[in-house]
Amino acid sequence: MVMIYESLIPTPRMRRRAKNLELILENAMDLVVAHGWEGFSMHRLAKEVDYTPGALYRYFSSKDALISALVVRILEELKTNIEAQTARAPKDPLLQILLAIQTYQNFAMEAPHRFGLLAVMMADPKELLASDETAGPAVAAMLDVLGPLHEAVAELMGSHNSQMISQPQVSQMTLALFAGLQGALQLRKLHSRAPHIFDVTGISSSLTKTFLRGWGISDTEIELAFDRLSGIDSQSTSGSD
Repeated sequence: MVMIYESLIPTPRMRRRAKNLELILENAMDLVVAHGWEGFSMHRLAKEVDYTPGALYRYFSSKDALISALVVRILEELKTNIEAQTARAPKDPLLQILLAIQTYQNFAMEAPHRFGLLAVMMADPKELLASDETAGPAVAAMLDVLGPLHEAVAELMGSHNSQMISQPQVSQMTLALFAGLQGALQLRKLHSRAPHIFDVTGISSSLTKTFLRGWGISDTEIELAFDRLSGIDSQSTSGSD
C-alpha cells in the first residue's frame, strides 16, 4: 500500500517537466494571440522559451501534437466558462441554453485568435492537424464543450414534449444549433465593413430564436428567457462596479 501511494507522488523530475510543459503551452498561446496560428512556428516558440527547436520535441513529438494540446487547453478553459455560466440558472434549461450561447459568442469576440484556431479545426481538421492521431483529442474536446448545451437541450425538450426524444435527436439538435451559431460568428470579420448588416449579436439572437421556435418553444417563453438573461447580465455589471 505504501509503495502504491509513493508511486502517485510527483517526483522532482515530473514536477519540472510539468512546469516546462506549462511554460511551452503558455508561450505557444501568446504567439497564437499575437500572430495568429498561421504565424506560429516551432522555431519562433523555441526562441520565446529559450530552447533549441530540438529540445521542444522532447515534450511534443511534432508541431501537430503541440497544436493539438493547445486546442485541447483552449477547449477545456471554454468548457469551464460555459459550465460556470450555465450553473447560474439551475432548473432553467432555456436560460442555460442562452447562457451557453452567450459565453461562446463572448469568447469569439474577446479571443478572436483562439476562436480562429478552433474555426480552422472545425472547418477542416487536417488543415491544422494532419494526422488522425493528433486531431482525435482535439475533436473529442470540441464535442465535450457541447456537453452543457446538450444537457440543457435535452432537459428543455423533455419538459416540452409528451413524446420521448431520443439522445441521437438531441445530439442532432444541439449540433445544428451550434453549427448555425458558428456560422454566424464567422461573419464577425465583416462587421467593420457593413456593421448595419453584419450585426453578429443580432444575427445570433435571431438564429437562436428561430431554432427555439422550431423546437416548439413559444414566443412568450423565448422573450421571457431573454429578459432573464438581461437580468443576469445587469446583476453581473452591478456586481463589478
